[in-house]
Amino acid sequence: GRKMDASLMVGAYPALASRWLAPRMHRFVETHGTTPIEVVAIGPDLDFSGDRIDIAILRGSGSWANARSTLLFPEELVVVASPKMIPVGVKPDILDFQRYPTLQNASRPSLWLTWLRVSGQPYSGAIQGIRFANSDMLVAGACNGLGLAVVPAHYVEQELSSGVLHAPFGRSVPSGEAYWVVHPEAKAQRSALGMFRDWLVQEGRRHRGRSSDK
Repeated sequence: GRKMDASLMVGAYPALASRWLAPRMHRFVETHGTTPIEVVAIGPDLDFSGDRIDIAILRGSGSWANARSTLLFPEELVVVASPKMIPVGVKPDILDFQRYPTLQNASRPSLWLTWLRVSGQPYSGAIQGIRFANSDMLVAGACNGLGLAVVPAHYVEQELSSGVLHAPFGRSVPSGEAYWVVHPEAKAQRSALGMFRDWLVQEGRRHRGRSSDK
């Protein structure tokens, strides 16, 4: 079999890998099917110097030590609900936190406050509800009608288009953060890395074009 160290090691947050990268990978495979790739889960504190990762998708401000970064897309946040909790077509004027439980993301505890500030949505009561460790769990909770969730919009494309979730409080708003394709300076010469980076940037552009139609 092929040597594992011949693969391009791609680092991504688990939810980003399963919800944004995986649904698009078929386009890379169709054009570069022979490139061996391994997608590995990373956390926000990735250190390229001690890691085998060749290229990563990271959220942040765009500057990482000894690495080159290219903008993928700005992050947008949306509040999603199951139709079991708020029927489709109902848009409450005030978000009443006493009436609707809210799911929280323990890895990003400020998302509700960010969304409330940027969206200007009137609300009352205190945010209360189940805390989940990460976005994947959070989306599953929202799909099962456990509460409202604030999530990066690119994590729920499939659920929104299938109607499993909807956005009762309107369209997504910018979080102020962005996703970047980042790779260590030392690995810039690898041809597989260049191909994958260019493909990712193209997917990011396609994603931004679609987001602006909403």
